[in-house]
Amino acid sequence: MAFPVEEKRNAVWEITFPVEEKQNAVREITFPVEEKRNAVREMAFPVEEKRNAVREIAFAAEEKQNPLREIAFLVQEQTKSSRKNRFSSS
Repeated sequence: MAFPVEEKRNAVWEITFPVEEKQNAVREITFPVEEKRNAVREMAFPVEEKRNAVREIAFAAEEKQNPLREIAFLVQEQTKSSRKNRFSSS
């Protein structure tokens, strides 16, 4: 009884072995591609770090400009208000 089971296992192995060989061949092809992707990522990493540094500088500059905008807005509002007062008092 065990012999037919063993034959079936061997038959399955004979089917799966070529598939496994093909998978290994695909892995051998894709491995250099993955290595190249990793190399590109390593090259891109310093660029991304520089972009982040530029973003931080831009953010700091924007933060410094916000109070200036607020002051300019208040001056503009004050100017409008004083013009209205001049025209309404005459």
